[in-house]
Amino acid sequence: MDPTMQQMQQMPPQGGQAGLAEPAPDHAAVPPDAMGENGRPMKPPADESQDIPEVERGLQAITEALYKNDETANAFVQALKPEDPVGSLVKTSIQLITEIDNQLNLSERSIAPLAVIACGELMEIGEAAKGIVLEEKQQQQVVMATWEGILSAYGVAGEDAVNFAGQTSEQEQSDAVAMYEGAMQ
Repeated sequence: MDPTMQQMQQMPPQGGQAGLAEPAPDHAAVPPDAMGENGRPMKPPADESQDIPEVERGLQAITEALYKNDETANAFVQALKPEDPVGSLVKTSIQLITEIDNQLNLSERSIAPLAVIACGELMEIGEAAKGIVLEEKQQQQVVMATWEGILSAYGVAGEDAVNFAGQTSEQEQSDAVAMYEGAMQ
């Protein structure tokens, strides 16, 4: 038996009717592979299919801002600076995502894939319109700095940022890249 459980069983009852302890939940019905390290049932995985409409709405807004609304698109192009390619791409990516989120009130889980998509779109626009060509390491810097900037813009800092970023699994990141590539075809 778990040492914590042993200590809890030795403690006097707390509350309940007539001083009786509340009955412990019956975990016997939970399959062993659904039990966490703490001996409690694991939280079921989030239904990621619910995030797809959110990401699609965000993708539509990115497309509208960068390709269909000339005034907005020109403002973003003008913000890209060949003399500061990484910094200007980060700034415009953060601005794009935060403005879209302000308009659409997107879920937290949709922000990460949309940030990656926004970075990719702006890097392509920067290359086509301003001749900004980034090496792979610089592209990664743009994405990571954008993500850090978005977290900062939403008031997430320090260990909370690591926990927040950790909510996006490698599979979700891969799915976001695949969705981006599919949308570009």
